[in-house]
Amino acid sequence: MALKFNRDYLINVDTINANTFGPTLQNASTRSVEIKPPFTIEFDLDQNTNPGHRTLDLTIYNLGLATRTLLRKDYVEIDKPAGTLDERQIEFWAGYAGSVPTRTLKNFHSTAQATIAQKQSQHFPTVFRGIVANAYSVREGSNFITKLECKDQGYIRIAPSSKRSFTAGTPYRKMIIDLISDIPGITVGAIGDFPKVIKKGQSFGSDPVAAILALTAGRFFIFNQKAYCLNDNEYLPGPTPLISEASGLIGTPKINATLITVRMVFEPSLVLGQGVELKSKTAPTFNGFYKITAIHHQGIISPTTCGTAITTVEMTNYASLVNSLFTLVSP
Repeated sequence: MALKFNRDYLINVDTINANTFGPTLQNASTRSVEIKPPFTIEFDLDQNTNPGHRTLDLTIYNLGLATRTLLRKDYVEIDKPAGTLDERQIEFWAGYAGSVPTRTLKNFHSTAQATIAQKQSQHFPTVFRGIVANAYSVREGSNFITKLECKDQGYIRIAPSSKRSFTAGTPYRKMIIDLISDIPGITVGAIGDFPKVIKKGQSFGSDPVAAILALTAGRFFIFNQKAYCLNDNEYLPGPTPLISEASGLIGTPKINATLITVRMVFEPSLVLGQGVELKSKTAPTFNGFYKITAIHHQGIISPTTCGTAITTVEMTNYASLVNSLFTLVSP
């Protein structure tokens, strides 16, 4: 985490149903819209390791009429069968040029791939990847304001169905991976240590998410369209970010039992389930290693309007956290 100046962003939004790509649209250039500065945006993003969905609310100022028209979308009907929803993908990158790790960029149906490649070269992490649930525009004074209500695909837990049978002796891990493959739009992120095997044959004929929650005792979440199953004492491998005054820590951390909450200057590179090191000058007794269980990003990015962007992080401290317990599964 380096100096934090000159916030920047890139948003790419599908303008038609992802399930109808192909001959239904002749002009590929309108399959997605790219939004970037100088447009001012406000964002409010909630992410956590609970089984439910994560949400992103975006406000974009003064887009042109053609873009506002392309983006407009009625609220998604989550009770429709999987594959029939009007699912429009959105990806939101943000950061400080050259200061944060690169994340994998999705290949959107866009004619402006050069801009996306440029953001990748500037090391912009993916802050959110999901679907647009609702999009509309209104005029307030002299401004046209476009609102996008977005969700990751944790919302689809009532829509998909899984028809699988497993024989006695099948490992929980294999069952979990197979059931994740039945969730539309979701790939495997990482699976922790679930060593049990079933003692007798078992069949599933409905919601795969409910089955995964039963197998993992609720230790399942979706983050940027990838599924994770981590035990309380497991965390994602990789570099361990340092949260300190030097990296943007604001005020004094708050503790409630094993839960620590900290506020810091916008840090888009943080990932649910990863390990972090806390180093506070005002509360050194809290310093140590933690696992991220919730992230809340809120703020403004604008080349013309002053404003703040803050990240609130909730973390848990388990003395038994051991990296070797964690197994990474490639998508």
